[in-house]
Amino acid sequence: MGERFWRDASERLTFDSARIETVDYPAVCRSIADALGLSPDGEVVIGPEQMFWNFRRGDQVVGLDWDIWMGFMVVAKSEASESLVRDIAAWLRASS
Repeated sequence: MGERFWRDASERLTFDSARIETVDYPAVCRSIADALGLSPDGEVVIGPEQMFWNFRRGDQVVGLDWDIWMGFMVVAKSEASESLVRDIAAWLRASS
């Protein structure tokens, strides 16, 4: 599995990448936040098979998530956040 855009069951735009490993998740989140001017919007949630951390830029909120099934995901929390998902995907692709 590579990278792709898709919509989840709630119609939220999602970008996933299987290239990012679980051990790299915190560093990747911090790198994205630093590069794109994002601030954490809550604490990171860590479970046995998944991690979730929301970030904000103005009124745009995205989830930077990771789970054992999909790998790393960027999820738009609103329609207004879809452009930020695309910006993050472009940054990830350029950074690889």
